[in-house]
Amino acid sequence: MLDFLKNIKQHIEIGKKVTVIEYSSNREFPISGVVLNLTKDGFDIEKKFDAENVSDLNNFDIEKTPIILGITSKQVLTKKLENFNKDRADFPTAFPNILQKDFYFENFYNENTCFVSICRKKVVEEIIAEYSTHKLQIIAFYLGNAYINELLPFLGNPEIVFTKTAKITLEESKISLLQTNSSENKLYHIGEEEITSKHLLSVALGLHYTNGFSEIISNKKAIGERLKVTFTNKQYFKYIGITLVSLLFLGLMINSLFFSSLLKNVNQLEQSQQLFESQKMVLTDLQNQVKLKSKLVESIQQTGFSNSSEIVSSILSDLPNSILLTEFVYQPLKKGIKKNKPITPIHNQILISGKTNDKTQFFEWIKTIETNRFVDKLSIDDFQDKTTKAANFNITITLKNL
Repeated sequence: MLDFLKNIKQHIEIGKKVTVIEYSSNREFPISGVVLNLTKDGFDIEKKFDAENVSDLNNFDIEKTPIILGITSKQVLTKKLENFNKDRADFPTAFPNILQKDFYFENFYNENTCFVSICRKKVVEEIIAEYSTHKLQIIAFYLGNAYINELLPFLGNPEIVFTKTAKITLEESKISLLQTNSSENKLYHIGEEEITSKHLLSVALGLHYTNGFSEIISNKKAIGERLKVTFTNKQYFKYIGITLVSLLFLGLMINSLFFSSLLKNVNQLEQSQQLFESQKMVLTDLQNQVKLKSKLVESIQQTGFSNSSEIVSSILSDLPNSILLTEFVYQPLKKGIKKNKPITPIHNQILISGKTNDKTQFFEWIKTIETNRFVDKLSIDDFQDKTTKAANFNITITLKNL
């Protein structure tokens, strides 16, 4: 479980690939490197490349990979110590006349030998800045050729190993002499891989970064942490962004399923609304007709020609808009009209039929009619519910004898 979590953390912080570059002073192709695919057990070499300058590196599609940089240019000085203390004091022992605070150094230890490599801080930082200008992110850097020590167990016990910028003499499979600016292009076999001298140190540095065993003392801790944190923060930000986008997409999918069901209900409501609007238009038309007749009644009342017009007007004056009258019969007939038969009306009685879409307003209107000075009594003969608010009704009003 711990190994799994470690692999997940490494994948998030670094990614699936790293690029290892050797930065030398060679006139022809001073830059050489390899792209490594990280695996559970180490790495596989994806490709090897050479470049004349940093800007050419963009041709190798490595902008998104972290870069491990090995500096072997003439700005790096390496000295061998036969007597050493395994601490920072080996720097002034190897370079007694150099101000230590101006240099990055690495003390590389064998059993009986120490190799001290140094480079001015200003030079290293300028190289890192140049790579950053071309959107290439360095996460670690190393000085000199001593890191070839990581590959020695895989090279078959040679007496001499050549890197791009050094000739390395071995005794009992350990580095005994390191001669810089003295190299030949040799072919080496590591497993099934064929690697030439110019890419050998890059592979060694990749091995040291992923699973190194060599003993190193240096003053690079602060800048090393800063470089790695800068890159890993970008990685975390990228993965957080990907996670948020994935969650957003999932949320949109859920919302899509939810709103498809909601849309179906909305469509049903819209159909119901259209039906209601159609009915409303019919009711409005009938209501307008009633209002027109009401105005006619009012006109008759104002002329003083009929007492009935005053009665009708007083009953209809408070009619709410929510009530539509379909029938208003003043003094209805006891029997139908027949030829040669007298017409017999029911005196002092009014029959009203209609519809309402607001039951509350309907009953308030009934109360208003009951207080009318012409009304003796009022009875609701029929009241049919259509919906929770709408109903059809028939009422009978008995008038007082005035």
